[in-house]
Amino acid sequence: DMLYPEGSGRYRPLVFATMSMMVCRSMAQIGMESHRANLRIGRYSLLESSQALAGLGFGYVLVSRGAGQPEFALGGRALAKLGLLVVDLPWILRNLRPGCFSRPLLQSIWQYGWPMAVSLVLCMSLASLDRFLLGYLTGEEAVALYGAAVSIAERPLSIAFNWIGSATISLSFNAHEREGISAANAIMQGALVTLILLTWPMAFGLAALAEPIATFMLGREFHQGVANLLPWVALIGLLKGFVDHYFAQTFQLTGRTAALSGTYAAA
Repeated sequence: DMLYPEGSGRYRPLVFATMSMMVCRSMAQIGMESHRANLRIGRYSLLESSQALAGLGFGYVLVSRGAGQPEFALGGRALAKLGLLVVDLPWILRNLRPGCFSRPLLQSIWQYGWPMAVSLVLCMSLASLDRFLLGYLTGEEAVALYGAAVSIAERPLSIAFNWIGSATISLSFNAHEREGISAANAIMQGALVTLILLTWPMAFGLAALAEPIATFMLGREFHQGVANLLPWVALIGLLKGFVDHYFAQTFQLTGRTAALSGTYAAA
């Protein structure tokens, strides 16, 4: 009862569904990260796509039978993650080597991993607090316009950065393990050039065509406010993408994750 103030009992199913989904996701992600790190891209893509479609299907069925409650959508995602774990668990067990864990290994994982966890929490906080702060200072209408601008400008940039960044981190770690730091640096340099050539034109195009894009996506009633925000959101999305998907990866690749968390804390 301490977790749920009086009058908030209706949120308990939603909290439970969220926690269930996150636990299933974390367990299933162990095998998925192993596939990606070892460049088993075909298996990774098949499992990732399958669980995404299954989550959508399960969520639709549960929501349609559950009077539209949001916890049923999360329950569908949890079922999909659990199904992914069941499918991938035999492969994980077959590839576990007896005695592969040791105290020094666990200590090194902890020293590398806890700053990463802190960095993730800071990133999620920074990504969410802007709307609360904007709503507190200016009201709900400004939050709505800001959310629309983010959806139009930042989402395409985020997809591009995720596309290149996900491939880069796997390839660079694999190259570092097999061929050394020079091979990893070559991959990172190529990724930087690719990101510049891909994302800079996207950001400048979104900024230059802000008004017609906003008019087409939102109509004439709201287009002016969103059009004024689009260039700034595109610039922020560009800077955020390079920080998260290039500069942060250099800290990870060199093992300086504590410095990475300190950088995010300073931001």
